[in-house]
Amino acid sequence: MTSFETKDFVLRALLPADKDTILRWRNSDFVREHMFTPDPIAPSNHERWFARVLTADQRLYRVLTYGDRDLGFVSFARAEDSGGAWTWGLYVGELDAPRGSGSALGALALRHAFNELAADEVVSEAMAKNDRAIRLYDRLGFRRAGMRFITRTTPGTPEEVIIFFRSRAAWLADVPDAGGYASADD
Repeated sequence: MTSFETKDFVLRALLPADKDTILRWRNSDFVREHMFTPDPIAPSNHERWFARVLTADQRLYRVLTYGDRDLGFVSFARAEDSGGAWTWGLYVGELDAPRGSGSALGALALRHAFNELAADEVVSEAMAKNDRAIRLYDRLGFRRAGMRFITRTTPGTPEEVIIFFRSRAAWLADVPDAGGYASADD
């Protein structure tokens, strides 16, 4: 795996002021088309979700920034019945984000998962037709763990989802500066 340049990119804690930006990102066509639930999110549903998120452990929700500009989002959840495995969901929400924003988000999120959350493994899923996400996971050193099918619309056609994982041990072996972490909370 290549070590990614994350200079000027930072993960910061989610703030109450992020509510409208996150909704805009979640409802943008280019993010929604790759979500497991592609329907637009009603503002009232987002309001309830965001209120719950703000009371959760702040280490679990982060915003990617570049300079003074917010670009993307990552959320973490402890995988059920898995000990030290965590799942994540992430996206760059701005169409005009600087080149490399996705790689920076992924690299910083891995550092956060392994250093701050003490994850043993990060598990992710991507729609098989989401070429950009698959290339990102390959660049970040994820391995493929299998496939499953979901139906995203009713009535709908089952769509293939690829399951990926990245272990802490492999990450430490691949990334020479694995202990470093760029965070606005340091």
